Amino acid sequence: MESVPRIIIDTGGGIGSALAILFAMCESGLALQGVTTVCGDWDAKQAAEQALRLLRLGASDAAASPPVAAGADRPFAHGRKGPLEEAHGRNGFGGALLPPPVGTVLDEPAASYLVRMANAYPGELTLVMTGPATNWPQALELDERLADKFRHIVIAGGTVFAAGNATPVAERGFFDDPEAAERLLATCGERLTVVGLDVTMRTRLTEDALDRLARCCPPERERIVAFMRRMLNHSFAYYRKEENWFGAASLGAAAAVLAVADPSLFRTSVMRATVETRAGLTAGMVVTDRRVRSRIGHQVRFCLEVDEERAVNRFLSAFA
Repeated sequence: MESVPRIIIDTGGGIGSALAILFAMCESGLALQGVTTVCGDWDAKQAAEQALRLLRLGASDAAASPPVAAGADRPFAHGRKGPLEEAHGRNGFGGALLPPPVGTVLDEPAASYLVRMANAYPGELTLVMTGPATNWPQALELDERLADKFRHIVIAGGTVFAAGNATPVAERGFFDDPEAAERLLATCGERLTVVGLDVTMRTRLTEDALDRLARCCPPERERIVAFMRRMLNHSFAYYRKEENWFGAASLGAAAAVLAVADPSLFRTSVMRATVETRAGLTAGMVVTDRRVRSRIGHQVRFCLEVDEERAVNRFLSAFA
């Protein structure tokens, strides 16, 4: 019998990453080993505080909560663009409040933590990135063979066929640090799975589904579900304004954790790809070479299709 995947989540904060952490904590088919943070929708220190609050909410035993390590606070090769309050609210939770954290952030930087864990458990851990890939180049400076020591590496980012959400062609995480995203693709090969807007924009949580969940969830999950409902009120308003969706919001970065829990929900394809790093309208764009004799880029696995209904039900079932 295959063991339960043991994962580390590398988060840049925000609503999608909050859903990812809560799902990982409540899903019986996953074991959350740790959380690292990076500058993304929020800076790394704020993302770490958000993670600690979420771990306090989701943990049955606060003393046994996974450790949190803060990481890179600026992109690999350029300045930080700042928090995305429009999409995530002033506190990264859409204005929904949580009690202060009881734990503290590790003194160890995220890059060092990733290297230490990968070497302590070679071939056993899956790294799930729900923010920009900025910690990855820093970790490679400490261990250039790091990719070989993870079981899998999954990133919520990029887009192949779907429209971008930072520019017409770029997803926000890849746009925020295209150099780090390109380094990730170049060093991980088919060990890497990219879960981008091609599937995240098709996995939609609805107000009705959350209301049904609130009525039937067990008592130990009531506070988590109530918090998600309050947090997602902000997302419902955001997606109505940006996408003309009514009473629905993207599962976002949480789809990357879902892809680890149940890969059968997604159809993937391996393609040669690279990330545009030059500044301008195409910065952060995923360029795939789909010619018969492809030559440009690196062999990478992309999630291109998803069973939308099954995926959303699988996510919600973790809290039921």
